[in-house]
Amino acid sequence: MILVIGHQLPLGQMVVSQLKEQNIEHKTLQSSLDDLAGMMAECEGVTKLFVVTEPFHEQQMVRDNRAMEAAHKRKVKHIVRVSVAPWGATPESRASSEWLTERWAVDHYHVNSGRMAPAYTLLRPYSIAQDLVEDGAIRVAAGQGKVAAIDRSDVAAVVVACLQSDEHKNKAYVLTGSNSLTLADLAKRMEVGYRPASPFARLFQGMLGQPTEPKQAFAAVQASALSGGAESAVNGTVEEILGRKPKGF
Repeated sequence: MILVIGHQLPLGQMVVSQLKEQNIEHKTLQSSLDDLAGMMAECEGVTKLFVVTEPFHEQQMVRDNRAMEAAHKRKVKHIVRVSVAPWGATPESRASSEWLTERWAVDHYHVNSGRMAPAYTLLRPYSIAQDLVEDGAIRVAAGQGKVAAIDRSDVAAVVVACLQSDEHKNKAYVLTGSNSLTLADLAKRMEVGYRPASPFARLFQGMLGQPTEPKQAFAAVQASALSGGAESAVNGTVEEILGRKPKGF
């Protein structure tokens, strides 16, 4: 039995849809992520777990760890979780975004939990194309930096494939799309607007003693990474796992 945590989120919805299409036995978490006892009860009889939690939620790291604790105590055998692109693990980005620091800490927990913990699969997609769109437009300011953005449905398909095969246990995969484009070109092909806004303006609030939200701090790091080509390289991981190329834009 597969338990999906985060079925209300866009990626979780797509994973559930693909599980249904393939008639794969699964259920979705009904308890709150703040309710350890509830999650433990729902993990009873579950052998595999997919976890995606709300980005930038103030309790995201706590919730991720609580889900893994419930899985560990109920002896779930395999956890598949979507993490961040590898540039999120660099010292520079961690110093600039507490959210990235927390994401990497949860990854570290997965990899170093010991042989009695559930097996893990960490999926580290480059920017999910649909997640770049806000209010009908891509607003990340990446200049001429190219991005091998991946379609959300391809990430969901990889999740489902990893849940069905032991060969993906205890592995971390970087996932990319099939072509590398500037965000302006990506916006054209997605038929959305391209209105880049400077992500650094909000960061100056910190200099004035005003709090900077995690999402704004991450946006600044993301813009810098993408403009520098951190997500420009295309790899063949999706094709190796799915037996087909990822969707292009």
